[in-house]
Amino acid sequence: MLYERRAHHRVPTKLAVRWEGLLTNNYALMTDVSPGGCYINSAGRVSIDEQIGVETILLSQAHLHLEGSVAHREWPLGFGLRFANLTDEKAALISQVVGEGF
Repeated sequence: MLYERRAHHRVPTKLAVRWEGLLTNNYALMTDVSPGGCYINSAGRVSIDEQIGVETILLSQAHLHLEGSVAHREWPLGFGLRFANLTDEKAALISQVVGEGF
């Protein structure tokens, strides 16, 4: 039996994002999201605990800027991001995406 470390269930999504880390930035695809984090499908190199900024435009045309730290990486496939400093407004937008399931 696998131990699930996530506090929130992630739902599949396909959001184009631009992310920026300490040494690099890249365009990529967010492939799942939850109120606690997301997975970024990107060949860009990141380090565990590296601070990352992510920007995307939702289907509602709302701009969303998220910040977090790299929880795990699977180079060259992508990395998991744990959200930090979420405002109520950003949390509501993420909940909207999770509720829509895309």
